[in-house]
Amino acid sequence: KPEDDVPVEFSLAVILSKDPNERNIIDDKKSNIRILLGKKLRGFGQGFYNCFGGKLEKTNDEYNNPARGAIREVREETGIHVPLSQMEKSYVGQIHFTFEDWKDNRAMKMHLFCVFVNLLEDGDVINEQQCNE
Repeated sequence: KPEDDVPVEFSLAVILSKDPNERNIIDDKKSNIRILLGKKLRGFGQGFYNCFGGKLEKTNDEYNNPARGAIREVREETGIHVPLSQMEKSYVGQIHFTFEDWKDNRAMKMHLFCVFVNLLEDGDVINEQQCNE
């Protein structure tokens, strides 16, 4: 089938944070950076810890703007809301996966985002920044 040659598209968001009250003793500038991971309960990578993402949905115009898919997945899986403008700025690039059992598993195209957020104790996001800042 012709659609078998088209990769399935996904978003994957790496969420980084730091405790705003924690300071680095050596240079008093940046604290330890933390990465937020979740354990996959089903699907590709089940049982492993991973960042947050999933299949893009055509109904939300996510194929034309993968940042929308990343926002939706992060919100669904963590409760964290990242504004669209921030997610768009955090775009890193694409990763393409192919599989030896390509007849059973189509190729995957992953849109990668890396967002640096500061979290309050209740999980709300404050002062969003790109991870390279």
